[in-house]
Amino acid sequence: MDVKALSSKADADSGEELTPSRGLPRSRLSRSWRAFRGFIWDDPDKPKAEKWFLFKLDCFFLTIAMLGYFSKNLDQSNVNNAYVSGMKEALGMYGSELTYAGNCFTAGYLIGQLPAVMLVTRVRPSLLIPTVELLWTVTTFSASAIKTPGQLYAIR
Repeated sequence: MDVKALSSKADADSGEELTPSRGLPRSRLSRSWRAFRGFIWDDPDKPKAEKWFLFKLDCFFLTIAMLGYFSKNLDQSNVNNAYVSGMKEALGMYGSELTYAGNCFTAGYLIGQLPAVMLVTRVRPSLLIPTVELLWTVTTFSASAIKTPGQLYAIR
């Protein structure tokens, strides 16, 4: 065997490989980190412009998702705050009616997910998501006009 063959065999046995660009040894840790980055960021060998575009797209969608989650969470907690602050007396609520309102919200949320998933395959998400968020906003604002617990259940 010549020296070059022995050198490449030793590199293979030590867990290092030669990078094609510079011929420098790369350890298993480096390969693992590259594989991890590839899992998170898709392909690490993409052009810089494409990586930047994907980063901006991710930031946009994550911002919209966070705002949607925040508004849902705020809507849920505001009913409890309003109940303590006088909604109980204003609507004439008694017993477990606040719990019923919370259950109506959860049931409506779960039941509404199936049609939304089916609808997203037929309608462009760029139209569906803003429409759903707008309808959510309208129903949340219309909750200020309710007069009875039954109306609260319906709006939830």
